[in-house]
Amino acid sequence: MRWGRAGHLRELHDSKSGPWGAIRHMASPRRSVPVFLCLVVLSGLGVLPVASDARPVQLLSPGDDPQSTQEQQAEVRAKRGEVAIEVDALKARTTELNAALKKLDANVKSQQAKYADAQQRVVKADEALAVATVALGEAEKRVLALEAARRQLMVDSFTSPPSENAVDAFDADNINDATIKQALLEMHADRQAEVLAQLTAAREAVKADRAAKADASAAAKRRRTSARAALARVEGAKAQQQKFADEAEAALESKLAESAQLAAVDKQLSAKLAAEQAELARRLAAAKAAADAKARAANSGSLVKPAPGGLATVSCPNGDGSITVAGSIGTQVGNLLRAAWADGVGLCGWGFRSPDEQIALRKAHCGTTYYDIYLAPASACSPPTARPGYSMHEQGLAIDFTCNGGGSIESHSSPCFIWLDNHASTYGLYNLETEAWHWSTNAH
Repeated sequence: MRWGRAGHLRELHDSKSGPWGAIRHMASPRRSVPVFLCLVVLSGLGVLPVASDARPVQLLSPGDDPQSTQEQQAEVRAKRGEVAIEVDALKARTTELNAALKKLDANVKSQQAKYADAQQRVVKADEALAVATVALGEAEKRVLALEAARRQLMVDSFTSPPSENAVDAFDADNINDATIKQALLEMHADRQAEVLAQLTAAREAVKADRAAKADASAAAKRRRTSARAALARVEGAKAQQQKFADEAEAALESKLAESAQLAAVDKQLSAKLAAEQAELARRLAAAKAAADAKARAANSGSLVKPAPGGLATVSCPNGDGSITVAGSIGTQVGNLLRAAWADGVGLCGWGFRSPDEQIALRKAHCGTTYYDIYLAPASACSPPTARPGYSMHEQGLAIDFTCNGGGSIESHSSPCFIWLDNHASTYGLYNLETEAWHWSTNAH
């Protein structure tokens, strides 16, 4: 397998490698986690502790891991979302109840004004009735006086009949005296009639006035009773609405306290998760360092067999440089290069590769993690590259040939490949079919 030119060297980055990749894998939340996991943090989501009972989440106790903490945090945040919806609903309900209370307040004030007006009407009606009562008393006195006058007239009429007075008029000494006497008789009769008329009118007036004032007083009292009943109904509705509003306010305060408690737990879990991830990263880094040290020690010589016969440098006849190979095949490689040159084919290339060079090539072709360098199969690399300790190049028993002063042999139709395919086995070298440039003592 080839070392390649500068253009073939690449640094490949695996976003899933390294300790943080492991952290992401371990910390990914599982959607099937039961809801009761959150009870570990909240001591029961149904009854949250009050803020004064909240205790900090202990960081990095034995058995803790980022995955478990993240699952707990996911449950807490889900509950926070539910509580937030409930808080919004309670806020809307509280706003609605407060608006209703304002309307009821206005209604109460209106009914209070109506009741005050009715009360004032009762007072005025009672005052009018009192006046009417006084007037009635005076009228009754007047009636009594008129009754007395009427009786006196009747007595006078009986004791002094008008006929007698009329006869007396004819006994007058002269006409003037007779006229005066007649006038007096007429005035007496008119006075009696007037007294009777006044008595009748007074009685009717007192009766009508008394009835009107009584009706006004009764109407005012009925209005006051109706206003009092309406006010009582509105005040009762307001008291009930106030009760609803107080309950809604209490529920809202409870949910806000629950939301604050969940936020505090979420914050504590975030701190715990960060600490656990940092601790896990530290442990993974330490484990990786230990594994790398072990791998370097294992690949420092125990897996790599020494080149048989040591190392030998064979010059390329075309003047393109030389190839370092195992001493055991140095002579036959030299013979192969000279035979090809004699047939007009200029071959050269790369042979022996140290363990450090093989590791560097694996990093370029496979990746930079411990797995990429030491464990991934050769086919996982681009181009395929043997694991450190398993490459024939590390024993000097493989060559990546170049063709006629150019780069590596790229295809099986290359004149250099065709010549090697026809003659290389004569010199003990065989091709790895997947790589036209790679030839070794065992086709590996």
